[in-house]
Amino acid sequence: MQQQDGVKGTGCHSGESLLRGRALVAAVVCFYIVAALVMVVGNKAVLLQTPDLPFTFLFIQLATAVLLFLLLSLLSRTPVQRILPVKFDVPILDRSTATKILPFLLVGFIGLVFNTLCLANVDASFFQIARGLILPFTILMSSLFTRTIPRLHVLLSAFVVTFGFFVGVAPSFSLTSNSTIAREPLRALLYGLISSIVLSVHVVLSKVVTSNAKQSVIGISYFGNPFMAIGLIPFIFLNGELDALQRRLTSPDQVWTTFVVGTAITGVFGFLLGIANILSIKVTSPVSHMFSAAAKSVIQMMLGVFFFGDVITTYRLGAITLITGGTMFYTWTQSNARPTTPVPKNDLEQQNKDLEVEEPLLKDEKMSDKATGSTTDLLLLEMGFPSSTTGNFDFFVPPKDGARAYSTVDAKVETGARVRNFTHEKHEVVVHNLRGNESAATLDTTGFQLFNHPAKHTSFANDAEIEKEYYPESIELIKKLTGASRVVLFDHTVRRRRPGQVDSSPDKRQPVSAAHVDQTAKSAVARVHRHLPAEDVPELLKHRFQIINLWRPISHPADDWPLALGDFRTVDPETDVVPVALVYADREGETYGVKYNPKQRWTYFSGVKPEELILIKCFDSIQDGSVAIFTPHTAFSDPKTPEGAPLRESIELRALVFYD
Repeated sequence: MQQQDGVKGTGCHSGESLLRGRALVAAVVCFYIVAALVMVVGNKAVLLQTPDLPFTFLFIQLATAVLLFLLLSLLSRTPVQRILPVKFDVPILDRSTATKILPFLLVGFIGLVFNTLCLANVDASFFQIARGLILPFTILMSSLFTRTIPRLHVLLSAFVVTFGFFVGVAPSFSLTSNSTIAREPLRALLYGLISSIVLSVHVVLSKVVTSNAKQSVIGISYFGNPFMAIGLIPFIFLNGELDALQRRLTSPDQVWTTFVVGTAITGVFGFLLGIANILSIKVTSPVSHMFSAAAKSVIQMMLGVFFFGDVITTYRLGAITLITGGTMFYTWTQSNARPTTPVPKNDLEQQNKDLEVEEPLLKDEKMSDKATGSTTDLLLLEMGFPSSTTGNFDFFVPPKDGARAYSTVDAKVETGARVRNFTHEKHEVVVHNLRGNESAATLDTTGFQLFNHPAKHTSFANDAEIEKEYYPESIELIKKLTGASRVVLFDHTVRRRRPGQVDSSPDKRQPVSAAHVDQTAKSAVARVHRHLPAEDVPELLKHRFQIINLWRPISHPADDWPLALGDFRTVDPETDVVPVALVYADREGETYGVKYNPKQRWTYFSGVKPEELILIKCFDSIQDGSVAIFTPHTAFSDPKTPEGAPLRESIELRALVFYD
């Protein structure tokens, strides 16, 4: 009976927490919609009455926000802070932070100016259409930043939104003669176009700043208000607004009610909109934001008709439908494609607790990579690429009897199996996508590096042609990329994944699905003796030398069974790798088997193309801790592989690389 009571109590507690969580989400969404609509309607009302004071109006708005931020900071130190939705302390702006956020604030300032000019020159119901290209431009900017081509559903969303924009700006004969857009269409559309471009850049920079500036979102927002207010002062002078303000102050017919009330309301709601954005980031999902944005667009159009007599033409209605629909489709597909990180079993209880909204008061927190993802992760998501995926890797398990691990090279023809005295165990690991952050991986830091350099030889049909045509160009390429003085290619393997085919001979090689390193220190030195003239070996071994694999896909991108690469900085060379003897018919080689260690960080480059290549370091004679020595790697089955992707085909060359 007591047990039943306990279960019942837990269920009631969880139900109450869930209801509080849903109520909080609903409140934030409504708060965001109301604040955004008040801003648009209030701004439009003031700009219609005082079209000659746009920058003065904006300056007062920003100054009001600064004062409210300071008030919030004061209240955060009093007992009132218990009921505040967010807490805020005025941050210190050091030189490092200022340098990082200055481009972000500057772009935001430009966007704010053109956003205001756009609203001043278009109907309120047309404002969403005039800035309708924000999503396509954001996708374009993210593509340029990450150097990737968006997925098909992302391109489709951008096409629908772009089509909606052109539908909205098409000539409409039902517009009234006193309509703002009818009077100055080209200038208004130009403002909207510039605003869309600048805001898309701002989106990309916002992810960079929140990841790298070590400032909270609300802190960056605070710095932005005085920066933009000061930046508006020259515009006020250049636009002749001081003279216009003086004329209005001395005019007996001037009515200030709309300007004063509108400025006060939009100043307060501009501040609240910033808070709403922060709350939205913290407690709502992309789907919630999708529906709130769609609802805001429709209500904004209706309010334009009600307050300002805007005319809703077939063009405008169709444009709003297409732009909103395309944006909703984009957000819906992206929310369904977001990566998930496996949760250890002992963390499940804590995860269940985290899902409950126990505390309705949200504290201001610095956005960390753990909570929000890195800059590149977020942009990759916008492009339709996973920022990370998961893989079930085979990790090395040493022989139970403590004997030296070994494996035969020649496989049984019937099964493809090799004789060995060790086993593997599977572990699911997170594999991080380095697309857009390629420069973070270099041969001397992580142990591998991606390059873009198309090969002249592209057929890879037989070994003779590969050695005759592909070897010479690859030798020169490796010299160029590494600065080496001498490169000797001693081997290559072409891998073509063929499900069901037995990997029993060199011409039937499949992607290797076990974490490994191709060489050990012992086998690397043996390779020098085996492949170089005996008289050259002593001198060559006095200098730095490496063994590097040159890996590239054949004929199509390697979406199927991509190559996972272990970051050497997260690998313990003393405990994570174990020598494994490779027994040939006439000799013996040696590789490393890689043991599982949760501290290891595994990475990959999504969709590596045939014109790209990866250099994988398998050995480095410098072993003083200053450079990466080797790179654990393995092919893996990616659960996020696009449906219908061609089966993996790749070639890897193995090179001895010498330096003077």
